[in-house]
Amino acid sequence: MIPRIGQTGAQRAVGYNVGMLVAALVVGVLTAYYFGLRLGLYAAAATAGALFATLVVPGVTWLVYGAVAVTIVGLVYLGPRYGKATGVTGVRSVFGLYKRAEDTVRGWWGSKKQ
Repeated sequence: MIPRIGQTGAQRAVGYNVGMLVAALVVGVLTAYYFGLRLGLYAAAATAGALFATLVVPGVTWLVYGAVAVTIVGLVYLGPRYGKATGVTGVRSVFGLYKRAEDTVRGWWGSKKQ
């Protein structure tokens, strides 16, 4: 973050922390979309932990930023190929539930599907 004239150190730190949380949320949401909610939560927590570690160890700041950037780019490009979109799976499971219910009701009434 570029310091502005008249901006205190505390104001810069708040902006920096918000940026870190946004980056962690982006990684978490992308991971959750392509690989499931549990992995998304783990990825967001790991990213937030790594970004907060840069506050303590300033020498690894650019390394962590690079890793987060590579992670986001990798999720955008490789997520659709190797992950399964949870939204599509959810829609399929709803239609599967409907089909099973329909087959059960047809079985009770003795009618066969044509």
